[in-house]
Amino acid sequence: MALTQAAQADDAAAATATINANNAAAAALAAHADDAAAALAQTQAAASLLALQVAQADDAAAASAAAAAVQAHANANAAYADDAAAAQANADAQAADIALAQANAIAAQTDASALASVAATDAAHAAAVQTIADQTDAAALTQAADAAAAAALAATQTADLTDANALHLAADAAAAAALQAQAQADLTDAGSLTVAANADAAAAAAAQAQADLTDASQLFVLSQNALHNPLTVADFSTGLPAAGGDVIDMSAIADLTASVAVGVNVGTDFSNNNLFIFDGTSVSIGAAASAIAADDSVLSGQGYIVIADAQNSGAVTVYHSSDLSNANAIDTALVLLSGVNITQLTAANFVV
Repeated sequence: MALTQAAQADDAAAATATINANNAAAAALAAHADDAAAALAQTQAAASLLALQVAQADDAAAASAAAAAVQAHANANAAYADDAAAAQANADAQAADIALAQANAIAAQTDASALASVAATDAAHAAAVQTIADQTDAAALTQAADAAAAAALAATQTADLTDANALHLAADAAAAAALQAQAQADLTDAGSLTVAANADAAAAAAAQAQADLTDASQLFVLSQNALHNPLTVADFSTGLPAAGGDVIDMSAIADLTASVAVGVNVGTDFSNNNLFIFDGTSVSIGAAASAIAADDSVLSGQGYIVIADAQNSGAVTVYHSSDLSNANAIDTALVLLSGVNITQLTAANFVV
């Protein structure tokens, strides 16, 4: 019984040991399985860590690429802005160049105008100062007085040479002296007195010839002076005298029966008149006188030619001709009618 119980106890212990062994084996298997799972988990964890690291690296690369893309866009936008700014700057530069050229042109004009104004002002001031200096400067006044005295002396000498009366007196005196010498020669020494008489006679003849020449010269000088210095008449009315028109009376120069031709020109077929009033075409007295003299219908004699005088800026000028039929006659300007229209003149405005 005791053995049985012991055997049973051994069997129970064996069973328990078996159970324990099985449990231990199961535990060992479970432990081995856990170790394998741990190793697999560790491997998976390492793979996950590597994948995480790769993902993080990709994220960093993506972030860097995104930042680079943002910067590239910013750079592109800046470049576009720079291009637009450059284009605007270029347009502004061209506009500035145009404005500069215009400003330079205006400046050149205003500079020239200003300089001309300053120059004119300076010239006027200089003239005024010089005038005052001439009036107050004793040396200048002395020089002016000396020059006037010299001019007066020269004029007196010229007058003595060309004065017809003085030369006539000298000729008459020489002739009288010659007659007296001749008479004395007849009374006394015929030989010596004859020589003296002949010399006096020659001197008298020379003086008379000089007087004759200078008379003509004096007349020519007077004619030329009148030619270049006609009497200027302002506010001359061209209407009929009965209606208040003015009249130029030239009858004291030549007593003529008036025969008037009005509106003629250098191409006119002239007739025998003694007062020719030309049309409004500006012409010189030489051309007008030559045209009249060239026409055989115009007879010899004094007369008058009225022209829009090219030598007097087209002003109406009245000329006296010593001979209308002679192109070499003396044509003397008598009157210049200021502000008169020659086409409104009529024969009634002249007395010849």
